Amino acid sequence: MAGPLSLASGASSPTARPTVRPSIGDRLRGIDWFFVGASVIVAIWALWLFVLAQHDWLAGEVRNHVSTDFAAFWSAGRMVVSGEAAFVYDQARQGAVVREALGPVARAHEYLNPPPFLFVVAPLGLLGYVAAKVAWLAATLAAFLVVARRIEPHPRIVLAALAVPVVFLNVVSGQNGLLTAAIVGAALVLLPARPWLGGILIGALVIKPQLAVLFPFLLAASGNWRAFAGAALSASALMLASLLAFGPETWAGFLHSFAEAGGTVLGDGRTGWGKVQSLFGVLRHLDVAPALAWSIQAAWGVAIAILACLAWARPLPSDLKAAVAAVAIVLVQPYVFIYDEAMLAVAMAFWWRLARAEGAGRGEIALLLLAMLCLIATMMTRAHLGYAAALLVGAVVAGRLVVAWPDRTSASTSARPSS
Repeated sequence: MAGPLSLASGASSPTARPTVRPSIGDRLRGIDWFFVGASVIVAIWALWLFVLAQHDWLAGEVRNHVSTDFAAFWSAGRMVVSGEAAFVYDQARQGAVVREALGPVARAHEYLNPPPFLFVVAPLGLLGYVAAKVAWLAATLAAFLVVARRIEPHPRIVLAALAVPVVFLNVVSGQNGLLTAAIVGAALVLLPARPWLGGILIGALVIKPQLAVLFPFLLAASGNWRAFAGAALSASALMLASLLAFGPETWAGFLHSFAEAGGTVLGDGRTGWGKVQSLFGVLRHLDVAPALAWSIQAAWGVAIAILACLAWARPLPSDLKAAVAAVAIVLVQPYVFIYDEAMLAVAMAFWWRLARAEGAGRGEIALLLLAMLCLIATMMTRAHLGYAAALLVGAVVAGRLVVAWPDRTSASTSARPSS
């Protein structure tokens, strides 16, 4: 159907035709629905933050005995700068720091990140709680948006990134999902042209190593040994530096707390299976036996990893490989919380870059919109729809992969000189 007509006025001309008014359908099709939808979502997030701010959001949640993630980061940083790094994994000592600063009923989640992450949170300990939280939110959100703009320089990518529900969730909770998504996104941007630097950024994921578990296999599959070496070197350097800076007691405390947390989250599910947005979490929520749930998760993770490695071994577009990596990181692991799914925004940014060059199908857009609704529903209800969102984004990326795979393979075969 033709688009809205815009004819120049020609009343004085004997051949002039009356102006044809566009139909309601044409007017609706002429609206930039993406801009409208994203703007509405961002406005809702901004209004929500404003309401939270009226209720002392920045510090009131810990004062009112509601556990927060950022309080764990800040208290660990405060303990580092006060010379108590060896006790950051001691929940009693950590709780005392939070109560001293924020009141007798304040508390925080346990600090569970590896010792290299203390280099990140230590500067926060130099500030008061509210100032530290503002600085943390500003820095991590800015890093995430800068990387999103670097992935896709389209002027509306920032609006699109802000509209992703888990971005708002990370801002509210003060979690590190935006930071890790920024690291992965920047690494994937740099790998094709600057593999050494991209590898160094991958090594920085030692601050949250479960997000890096797939990269050694992807880099090996693609033969990117410079990036592989850069990742190994930076990860080793960060671990050694943390050992020297914070002492072996800190590492011992981390290993002990890690084992306990694994039992709490993935063992008896005391944190609630609704928080674990993985296939394993879904199965355990459905009362599937632990051994069977682990077996299914392992088989699924291996299958996703093999598919991702095969994609990275092929001469496919680097943007498509990056989208594959970003979504596979979420799908392969059993330990995924909703805030970690900020990684899906990285996959969608690379998809946008592909879509601008090759076109976007209506089915793709519908699946991505459905994924956003699933994330919103997860934030509201703690259902396992966050995992459904990852599957939907994965389906969009897989569709691109199916289309590109034979084309690239046949192209490389036809371009090969005959013997």
